[in-house]
Amino acid sequence: MSIIKSIMHQLGLSGDPAKNFTLSVPAAPDGTMKLARGNAGATTQDIMTVDAAGKVRFPQNVRALQQKAITIGVEYTNNTGGELYVSMIVDSPSATRAVTLSVNGFQVATARAELNVSASFMCAVVPIGGTFFVTLNIGVGGDLYGTIIMNGPVGGVTP
Repeated sequence: MSIIKSIMHQLGLSGDPAKNFTLSVPAAPDGTMKLARGNAGATTQDIMTVDAAGKVRFPQNVRALQQKAITIGVEYTNNTGGELYVSMIVDSPSATRAVTLSVNGFQVATARAELNVSASFMCAVVPIGGTFFVTLNIGVGGDLYGTIIMNGPVGGVTP
């Protein structure tokens, strides 16, 4: 049996770095590990990371949940690099409220909530580069809180 001790190991001998992989730990070991595409010392794409708690992350398949205040009447753009899934619960703290969710200028969902009831739910898919906005049909304005599920970097949803 052989033991190889190193902080970095390249898998593959191709002249094209995109066809090689590198398995590495930091120079100052902290319990983390990374598998990346590219040559040792010059990787170009993270494939998999393992944090000190043992949690595995695949950056190329990012699915992040982000709760974001959605301001009524503001158009948001999907700059995440992947499809965006927007879901919202419409609440009504003081009066009846009805809102419409539009994607790329088309109405796709309408939700209504009566006084002090937060039970109306709406959701839609926003394509890469697409836009979405919420309009108020009945009631008072303010922010709605929605959960945004995205492929791509968190924060890639911009007004």
